[in-house]
Amino acid sequence: MFARQSRLLKEELILTIKNGSTANTPLFSLKIVHIPSFPSKFAFVISKKECGSGVFRNKAKRRARAAMREIYKDLKPILCVIFIKKDLLSAGFKEIVTSFKNIFIKKNCFEKNS
Repeated sequence: MFARQSRLLKEELILTIKNGSTANTPLFSLKIVHIPSFPSKFAFVISKKECGSGVFRNKAKRRARAAMREIYKDLKPILCVIFIKKDLLSAGFKEIVTSFKNIFIKKNCFEKNS
């Protein structure tokens, strides 16, 4: 679980979904808004339609959060909503981390010194 200051508030979640730029991978989709303030904030979402069992939804969110913990300190200040897909459950941890890194590089979200 991310610290409270690293989690999106309801207003920020709505703002990010409405105004964010979209990026897609086979494992998840993102909505990203670049912000001038620090720290970066994240929300992890998986719908009941995508994965019916609560056990599997929670497992997918835990895996995505763990992968994000590996890289979030190197990111520029952003608001990010991650819509998890069912395929994330069958992916390896390194594959998830690599997908996050590639999508954030593509969206120019890493600090210059990384």
